[in-house]
Amino acid sequence: MAVCAKVSLNVEQFVNDVYTLKRMLCVWENEFPILPDLSSWEVPLTTFEIVPNKGLCRNPKGHPQSSRIYNEMDIMEKSNGKHCELCRLAGHSRSK
Repeated sequence: MAVCAKVSLNVEQFVNDVYTLKRMLCVWENEFPILPDLSSWEVPLTTFEIVPNKGLCRNPKGHPQSSRIYNEMDIMEKSNGKHCELCRLAGHSRSK
């Protein structure tokens, strides 16, 4: 709003009419119907058994399973021998 005032623009041209106070009051002036007692509700009988899909369930233990689809770019060649974790050179490890 400060930017619009600085460049002499009317703020209301950028705000939809739905967000005005007049429209908000029109929405809330209506009365909401009171729900009847729960015992008078008509509950339809279930005609089928709901069975959960076990394939969609997550395993809660451990690291989450990756859903990424790997391709040939992701296949790494096996290294020959040990590599140092610090300098990444072959032939020795960090401890030696």
